[in-house]
Amino acid sequence: MHRFFAALLLAAALLPSCKKQEKALSSALNTVSQVAELGTVEYTFTKLYAADGNAWYEYGTRKALYEAEAHVKAGIKMNGFDQSRVQIDGQTGEVTVVLPHAELLSFHMPPEKIHPVYTHVDGLRDNFSAEEQLKFSQQAEKAMRAYVDSTDIFKEAERNAEMYFKSMFSHLGYEPESVTVTFE
Repeated sequence: MHRFFAALLLAAALLPSCKKQEKALSSALNTVSQVAELGTVEYTFTKLYAADGNAWYEYGTRKALYEAEAHVKAGIKMNGFDQSRVQIDGQTGEVTVVLPHAELLSFHMPPEKIHPVYTHVDGLRDNFSAEEQLKFSQQAEKAMRAYVDSTDIFKEAERNAEMYFKSMFSHLGYEPESVTVTFE
């Protein structure tokens, strides 16, 4: 009989704590689900690219080396995320969070950050026109986007999102080791 009352008292003591934890969890997940994007990685890339304006029928050469800078943010798009993407095993305390794969959230190449580092024009040639420079900038942006895709930025964004969710659940009283984040 004594054990029964001890168990009952323990359950009564834990009940408000569980309700408080459930309310905090619900509030945290509601807040996260209202965020459109979870930006977890931001980089500034700088690349050099060559511009060649030579033609076989013109006398002289035109070459330029341009530097371009891009500001890139990657992370998780949270549209469609709701509490159904989080499973909690009440007995073991294991938490599973399912997120979409990371993707590029923003890409910006400021025009003032695209400038020639080296230019060589000789013979009867003119400097590169504004139209040619715009074309080179567009080619540089295409090359920079391809370069970003070849980096580990998306893996890093997913690792950071995983750390974010483990930290969030840790603050809610769950053990970080019991939180599993998967991407689909």
